[in-house]
Amino acid sequence: MYILPIVFGLLLVATPSAGQQTVFHTASFPDATTVQLSVTQYQVTSEEDFDFEVAIKLVQTDANGTVLYDDTRKHPVRVKCGEPAYVDTGLKKFMINTATPSGDWQHDLWAMLCTTAIS
Repeated sequence: MYILPIVFGLLLVATPSAGQQTVFHTASFPDATTVQLSVTQYQVTSEEDFDFEVAIKLVQTDANGTVLYDDTRKHPVRVKCGEPAYVDTGLKKFMINTATPSGDWQHDLWAMLCTTAIS
């Protein structure tokens, strides 16, 4: 199993969003293993320090699409859209360069929440 450099650890007070999961990042590996990160819950907040509180999870599949690992936990993350933009796991704050896509999970999560309308 691949371990992504993802560390989470703050309390989430979000509510479910229509019971859907929205994939925001996919990582593919040489052995055809795929790991998808998805938002399972989100909440727009009125706090000044951040714009969204979300819960994310991951699913790992093999080359045939068989689920190897389905993370049933909900990892809380906070996202700030405006400058200075960031994604905060509670243990680490990842600063986001809003002008340049980086392809990492933090930028992909920020872009999905902050540059796309969410219904």
